[in-house]
Amino acid sequence: MSSAGCALVIGNSTVPNTTECSRYNPNIGRESAHAQAREALKKYLHYYERWENHAKSLKLESALIDKIKSRIHSKVMTSSGTWIDWQYLIDASTLLARCRYTLQYTYPYAYYMESSVSHSRKELFEYQQAQLEAEIENLSWKVERAETTDRGDLENQMDIAEKRRITLLKDFHLSSFSNPTTKTDVPPQQGTTAPLSSNQGISTKDTSTQSADERVRPAAPSQVS
Repeated sequence: MSSAGCALVIGNSTVPNTTECSRYNPNIGRESAHAQAREALKKYLHYYERWENHAKSLKLESALIDKIKSRIHSKVMTSSGTWIDWQYLIDASTLLARCRYTLQYTYPYAYYMESSVSHSRKELFEYQQAQLEAEIENLSWKVERAETTDRGDLENQMDIAEKRRITLLKDFHLSSFSNPTTKTDVPPQQGTTAPLSSNQGISTKDTSTQSADERVRPAAPSQVS
């Protein structure tokens, strides 16, 4: 028997109502499209806001590096040690920026990877991402209070944060290139504004000695895919 609305009763006979059954209800499709658009927007905003927050933190911490250098200069001028004695503070600030930069671009990476990986793999990525973020915030706190933080404690936190960063990169960024079943995109050339692909932005290179112009900084995702 046809479903309700798809059959007509004529006398003692029931015949298919092909007009009703074959007619497309545009409201159903419209509601479905709107629901999908809402979810796509929520997903985009979630990852973009995280990316933007870390971009702001990078700017603040860049200013912090300048302040640290200024304080070191003052200490050297007053014979309170040499640049070598205080170099670990600059090293900590540089590492903080490198870890923060890596973390920032894990969010565009996660935005594109969600639909293409297993649930367990996604959970592992999010766990390692959260671990890296926690250690970065610990390092940031110690760097801000560098002059009152024990040097050994600060250097230990540097080691932990860098290990978290490398672990995440090895498990996800590098494996995506070595796995032939994973789609990879060629990163845009320097100066382009192409949307960030799933493998862009997470670099294993030490960029601490590079200028801003030498680094390839892919743009944040600019549209909902």
